[in-house]
Amino acid sequence: MADPVQPPSSPSNSPSDAPAEEMELMGAPSPLEMALQENRKAIFGGIAAVFIVTSGVLVYLGNKDATQLAGAEAFTAATTIEELEKVTAEHPGTLGAGNALIAAANLLASGADAKPDEAIAKLETFLSEFPNHPLRPQAMFAIGMQQQAAGNGAEAKAVFESILSEQPDSAVAPGALMRLGDLAWDEGDTEGARRQYEQIASQKYAGNEFITRTDERLRQLDEPAPSQPSAKQKELKEKEEAEKAAREAEVKKAQEDAAKAAAKAAEQAAEATAKATEEPEVTEEEAPETESE
Repeated sequence: MADPVQPPSSPSNSPSDAPAEEMELMGAPSPLEMALQENRKAIFGGIAAVFIVTSGVLVYLGNKDATQLAGAEAFTAATTIEELEKVTAEHPGTLGAGNALIAAANLLASGADAKPDEAIAKLETFLSEFPNHPLRPQAMFAIGMQQQAAGNGAEAKAVFESILSEQPDSAVAPGALMRLGDLAWDEGDTEGARRQYEQIASQKYAGNEFITRTDERLRQLDEPAPSQPSAKQKELKEKEEAEKAAREAEVKKAQEDAAKAAAKAAEQAAEATAKATEEPEVTEEEAPETESE
């Protein structure tokens, strides 16, 4: 039986020490493609990069709404998790408070002491409290990626499917399709993976940055798997390896026995030499008589 086609590398295989360069998830060249190739920190960084644009919108809205303006100003001044949490507490319901929750999740998911579970909790709070926030699809996508990186395939699948049902026209929708395809591939369901990938290439997502990556995955699926040796060939190979191991064991034992015999012979020769060179002890009876004066 042929080996199954190997699935593409998951985000958890990405270099964890790669610099988390900020990447825009919307409006920049190949933003989502870049996000998929980076680890979880880069994904959160991509979401954080959108804050710059969003903050500008908040300032514009703030000219009409003092509450939104105050939340936007507090958010742009916050740099630590504690300061961001203060923004959410003092400016509840504002877009700035929503941004603060995602920014806090970004910080929690970054660095050597990353706390992915707490980052996911922040994002889930964001989804609960800000159902209409413009960054809702990106937050959902980040949760799915975090779950997939942690090996929680079922949870990740549920999140990606929610993106497609709730936000089918969002910038991350084709990314959700691709990740669903990757999850199916990981489970050995290559046909299920193909169906997901082919949707990205459909008219609905024509021109999307994921097209290139989709084509690459489809080509991998179409490549023939390397041939497997037959059962008879495996049996013969195992027999040859066993016989080789037995011969090597015999040679090793013979060498050890020869070494022991040589050592014993050398020891006996040394004992004989030492005995032959010893001076005989002279007794009174054997002592020669001397002439009397």
